[in-house]
Amino acid sequence: MGMTVALDRMIHTHAVHHELGKEIALEGCCAFGGKGEDLNPIDLVAMGVASCLMIVMAKSAEGKGIDLTGTWADTAYDLKDYKIASITVTVHSPYAPTKAEQAFLEKESHRCPVYLAVKDGTKVNVAFDWKSKAKPAAAKKTVARKSCCASA
Repeated sequence: MGMTVALDRMIHTHAVHHELGKEIALEGCCAFGGKGEDLNPIDLVAMGVASCLMIVMAKSAEGKGIDLTGTWADTAYDLKDYKIASITVTVHSPYAPTKAEQAFLEKESHRCPVYLAVKDGTKVNVAFDWKSKAKPAAAKKTVARKSCCASA
C-alpha cells in the first residue's frame, strides 16, 4: 500500500504517503479527547470534499477552455452523536459564467468521488458564489484551533 498511519501517542497519529513523501500529524477530535492542536480526520473529510468538488469542476472547465484559477472554498462540518451530521461547502470563484456554464460547472462538481462517497450518509450542502470578490481567510497560526471541539 502507498500510505501508512501509525498511532504515535494516545489520540494522535502520524500519516505518511510513501510515494509522495508527504507526512501529516493527526489527532482525535475533541469529542474523542483531542486538544485541537493538529488537524483531525474529520477536518480532512470536509477539506477533501471541498478540494475534490473544485478539482473535478476545474478539470471539466478546462475541457471547455474555462480557467477557474483563483477559485477557493470555505468548508465546515457539524457533529452529532459522534458522527458527521453535515458538511457545508461554499465555493467562491472570480469567474463570471454564463447561465449554461454555471449549470454545467455546478453539475460537474458533483461528480467528485469524495462527495459521492459521503453524500448518502451525510448531508452535504454545496453553494456557489460566482463573480466573487471575496478572499480566502488567512491561516491563524497563533490561535489554537478548536475545530470539532465546539461541535462536540
